[in-house]
Amino acid sequence: MFELFAVGIISGIISPLVFSLLQHKYIWRTRKAVEMKWRAYDDVIKALSLYGADLSIINIQSGDSPDRNQIMTENIRTETYEAIHQARGQVRALFPPEICEQFEKVFQPEYRSLQEFYNLQSEVLSSLVEYLAG
Repeated sequence: MFELFAVGIISGIISPLVFSLLQHKYIWRTRKAVEMKWRAYDDVIKALSLYGADLSIINIQSGDSPDRNQIMTENIRTETYEAIHQARGQVRALFPPEICEQFEKVFQPEYRSLQEFYNLQSEVLSSLVEYLAG
């Protein structure tokens, strides 16, 4: 009779308690980290799209102006700067240094063509997806 009582206590009280602690420690934390990385990916997409839109406008406005660098830094919207800095912090905190370097390369201050920007953007997004999927 005592054995049945002991089995009942173990299966009814101790097992759920231990399983819930393990679930919180291993499963929930891992899932939360993955969710944070995917949210960072969304922020990176937002920053890149805002920056790309600003570059498109600047490219149209500047034409062949010799002051493209000055035009570029003066015409980036505040919203774009905020999105870039938010994404930059998340990329630095959550992703490996190689991806951080690629991300930073997109936002170098020198002027680049839209095609070069799109190529760099594709590289960064591909690296992020590969890292998140792997």
